[in-house]
Amino acid sequence: MSTLALVALLTAVQSDAPWPQWLGADRSNLSKETGLLDKWPEGGPKKAWRSDGLGESFGAVSVAGGKIFLLGDLQDACYLFALNEKDGKPVWKTKVGPPRNQQKKEWQGPRTTPTVDGERVYVMGEAGDLVCVEAASGKEVWRKHMVKDFGGQPNSWLYCDSPLVDGKQVVVKPGGDKGCVLALDKVTGAEIWRTKDFTDQPEHTSLLPIEVDGVKQYVVFTMKNVAGVGQDGKVLWKVERVGDVAMCTTPIYKDGILLVLSSYSTGRATAFKLGGGKAEKLYDADLANHHGGAVLVGDHVYSLGDRKQGKDRRNADLKCMELKTGKIVWENPSINKGSITYADGHLYLRNENPKEGLVALVEASPSGYKEKGRFSQPDATGRATWSYPVIANGRLYIRDGESLTAYDIKK
Repeated sequence: MSTLALVALLTAVQSDAPWPQWLGADRSNLSKETGLLDKWPEGGPKKAWRSDGLGESFGAVSVAGGKIFLLGDLQDACYLFALNEKDGKPVWKTKVGPPRNQQKKEWQGPRTTPTVDGERVYVMGEAGDLVCVEAASGKEVWRKHMVKDFGGQPNSWLYCDSPLVDGKQVVVKPGGDKGCVLALDKVTGAEIWRTKDFTDQPEHTSLLPIEVDGVKQYVVFTMKNVAGVGQDGKVLWKVERVGDVAMCTTPIYKDGILLVLSSYSTGRATAFKLGGGKAEKLYDADLANHHGGAVLVGDHVYSLGDRKQGKDRRNADLKCMELKTGKIVWENPSINKGSITYADGHLYLRNENPKEGLVALVEASPSGYKEKGRFSQPDATGRATWSYPVIANGRLYIRDGESLTAYDIKK
């Protein structure tokens, strides 16, 4: 299925926005930017600006309508921030819900990304607050709570689901006995449907819109299963695929092949052939991915993921794999585990190691590893860096704890 066809699925999402939601307009993690630097100078590209005081977060940013939208936990609440795209100065901030106060201190902060749909923004807080606000002002339009309003049952990491806007509905995953997936009217917040016969708990993985046999559907990847849910809430197919600890990586789809990736004791990539209302397993491949995602460029998947499990899980390679066969074409250990995105023929890699703050540029080529530059953030916070890099309007955005830095990468 072509990228253009995937974009058509999200008919309501602002079509002219360079990066309006999680993983871009079609959730492929592919930027449409061109004319970018194909080699970085020593020390990296020029810094355009840095904005601080944005709260702790592991979520990515959205870019639309001249603004940058992102979530962050301050001491009193989780906030949705809007910044001026030109200079990073704050435009407004709106309370979403309570801040994260569970588990280790270094894990604090929301993991979700705002979804911009024309004049409105939809966002999910870690406690389960789903809020719709005006993009221009931050004024609240409506709000719902996944647990209080819908009896949702989050996993141990709370809610990590970036809302998906499709046509007249916004689709999220409250999880639990009343149904894993829920669709609401995007204008009013009223319930439209829920998958009552599919009741898994939600995971980090956000919904992926695809089309199979001419039928539009959403891929749901949980700790137990992979499933396809129709635009009316009907479960079209389901297959068991067990995970461990946390399932973070958004699946990849092309030409009837669906690829899901995980880490820990189930660290591998599993491919399924979709069609005829079924999902038939094609292969398991040595392509473990913890949280940093993977990207499909042409017929090859690039993943900055785990090399081994157990005590060596934090060691990692950048791997290139053939989607159709699961064959590992090449691997390189130069960049440790982290996150990835793609633009203009290159992979943008972000090391998770808080002591390094490393960002690298690598050519997206199945012929081998070709690094085109790297730099370490001079002002890194020293926290784990799990936020994905984002590329929009000639700039590279790097989120690090309470800060966001923009780099000029246009030729």
